Amino acid sequence: MGAGVFTTISEASSALDTLGADDPRDLSYCELHDVFRAVDRLKQQALAFEVNTLAEIDGRGSYELEGAKSAAAYAAWQTPITQSDAKLLVLAGRALLSMPLVAEAFHAGRVTVGQLQMLARCQAINPDAFERDEALLLGHVGTFDMR
Repeated sequence: MGAGVFTTISEASSALDTLGADDPRDLSYCELHDVFRAVDRLKQQALAFEVNTLAEIDGRGSYELEGAKSAAAYAAWQTPITQSDAKLLVLAGRALLSMPLVAEAFHAGRVTVGQLQMLARCQAINPDAFERDEALLLGHVGTFDMR
């Protein structure tokens, strides 16, 4: 991975800068809705990569090298998110390790952090049933009441 990841991030950032110059008011109604869904998927995919990166920082304990007491503290210090949101991202990264189908869907941008948290609670309550029914639960995750 190494330098290649920085090249990819730079290219994605440049593409988003170009996209930012476009005006949504110039889009048709159909295009506007298609763009909205596509941008959300990009956002989810970027978040998944951020969660993976933070999970690796957490797993390695490399936050300590920067003087932070936890991966969540490091994330809240280095990015404009709250400590509580950072903790949720760290917990999401940990949860993905034991939910392979959910991890795949999360990385593809088809599962949100909130849905991931809900599925992680299900998995914690009954790991055996979750392992057996992970695909079924994943297929219905969009219909769950998240309250």
